[in-house]
Amino acid sequence: LRSPGWVAFLIFWMGLLRGSMPMVSWKAIAPLSIIAVSLNIFVRDQFAFTYVQTVLLFAFSFNQLCRPGKEKRASFEYALFPMVTALPLIAIGWLESTQCDAFLVGIGGHLVYDAYIPISLIVFYLICWKKVTVKKVKEM
Repeated sequence: LRSPGWVAFLIFWMGLLRGSMPMVSWKAIAPLSIIAVSLNIFVRDQFAFTYVQTVLLFAFSFNQLCRPGKEKRASFEYALFPMVTALPLIAIGWLESTQCDAFLVGIGGHLVYDAYIPISLIVFYLICWKKVTVKKVKEM
């Protein structure tokens, strides 16, 4: 990559990592972004999307794991979020990058990935909402 390419990639990664880890300082985001750009050089174009997704979901997951213990202890929502959103999204991303032409293109291609994100967040919200609503009804 030429210098403008490195700068653009660095800005891209800094924004993406900061967005997935909002409580992490820029002092930590900057070196992580440099590592992400450096490793990106070794990724074939075919897997660029999956690389970005993997790093992003890893960063988000690591950020969640580093939250204070009191926020995680016995938290239904904390455990549910990766099961409904992150893990299936990782599988869809890898499926897209490896099997898009053979399989996914027939059912919408990248639209499957893009559609899953808001759908999974809505499902997550509805499950949490139902749990809170049922708990309130039982307390009455």
